[in-house]
Amino acid sequence: MYNTYYLKFASQEEWDTKAAEAGYRYEDPETGAVYYSVSPGAIDVVGTIYNDDAVFDEEGEMTSAPTAKDGWHVNVRLRKVTEWNDGTNQYDDLTLSNTGLNTYIVEPQTPSRVFA
Repeated sequence: MYNTYYLKFASQEEWDTKAAEAGYRYEDPETGAVYYSVSPGAIDVVGTIYNDDAVFDEEGEMTSAPTAKDGWHVNVRLRKVTEWNDGTNQYDDLTLSNTGLNTYIVEPQTPSRVFA
C-alpha cells in the first residue's frame, strides 16, 4: 500500500536542504542538474501554488494576476510503513518518521495536484 503525503516548506531552499538530509535529492556532478527521487515511490515538486483570485476583463484578458499561497509544496508517494502501538491500540504511520519530513505534512481539503 502506498500513501501520498502533501508537504509544505517555507521555501525551495528549505525543501532542498530537507530533501538532501532525507536522501531524496541528487545532483549530477557533471552537469549540476538536481533530481529528486525515492524508491519505491515518487516525488512531485509542485512549488508555488496560486489562489484562484485572478481578475479578467470582459475580453478575457487578465487584469490582476493570482496571488501565491504561502510555502513551497511537494507531494511524496511512498510505500506505507506501520508499527503497532500497544498504548493506542492502532497502527502508527512511520513512513516519513525516519526522514524528518513528517513535521512538514499538511492535509489540504482539495489538493492542487495528485498522483494519477
